[in-house]
Amino acid sequence: MIARSENSGLSRHTYNGKEYDRELRWQEYGERMYNPNLGRFPTVDPIAREYPWLTPYQFASNDPIRNIDIDGLEGGSAIENYVIGELERTWNYSLNSVKDWWNSWSLLPSSAPNSTAPPINTNKSQPVLKQSTEVEVEAKVKNNSATSLKSNVDLSSSVPFVSQFSLSNPNVACCRASQKILKDFGIDAAGAKSNRIITGRNNADNTAIDATKDAKAGVTYINEQLEAGNPVMVGVNHNLAKGQSDGEAADHFVVITGRSYDTEKKQYYFNFYEVGTKHEDKGKSSSNKLYLNNDNTITGTNYAGQRQFTVTDVRKNE
Repeated sequence: MIARSENSGLSRHTYNGKEYDRELRWQEYGERMYNPNLGRFPTVDPIAREYPWLTPYQFASNDPIRNIDIDGLEGGSAIENYVIGELERTWNYSLNSVKDWWNSWSLLPSSAPNSTAPPINTNKSQPVLKQSTEVEVEAKVKNNSATSLKSNVDLSSSVPFVSQFSLSNPNVACCRASQKILKDFGIDAAGAKSNRIITGRNNADNTAIDATKDAKAGVTYINEQLEAGNPVMVGVNHNLAKGQSDGEAADHFVVITGRSYDTEKKQYYFNFYEVGTKHEDKGKSSSNKLYLNNDNTITGTNYAGQRQFTVTDVRKNE
């Protein structure tokens, strides 16, 4: 109520620091508009299926005393969302620096909700929080909480490129080309069909690829290998009518060589080598991107943008 506000009419940003539309009497939360008079969102939570125990119109997981709502999705710890959310949105600090800073403070500063950055630690014996030009904060990827994406990874300078058209029977050599990339890199046993994680299969109508129960494990494995400095061979599907002889969905193979963050889409993506070209610059193009989605599916396209890939098969490096 306006009469109970200390600065009524002076600020457009009210509860939770969100902008208040005085004409509509709603607050903009990003994913949804919030009605403070009802204490609810008038529209369904876009990720309501992931939280069946909550009403799809809830605010802050029905616990606004302990939780805060950042974007109109599920609620979260006020402290966690301040440290991760605000630093991610406002300051591009490295993840390790954020953790070092947070571990050195038992309580948030009294001015934390209105701060644009945490205090800089000038004690030379302690880690110094330094501003970064890259997005290197912890990913808050839905349904993938077991994986912490620590930083950008780029292995392209150390991973050799191999075109499938440099091999015999080139039209069906994408798997062999991907395996050769890993072997030339120094991973001799990688890429075997007998040692794979199936992350996607055709649905019953053969109209789309559905994530399997192992999709999250596949994402975790890729991230662990990248952070260990190893590329990863993956099978992708771009034609639902095709697949492998054993019925699995992969109809093409590529090699993941890096991970970055798309600030516009607010998604992590994996860079990959497209072995299906004779040209190394296209095969190693920065446009070869596979995006990590909320349901742990990985989808994207290559430099040409003509094929829509879904990762269905992660080949282990062992």
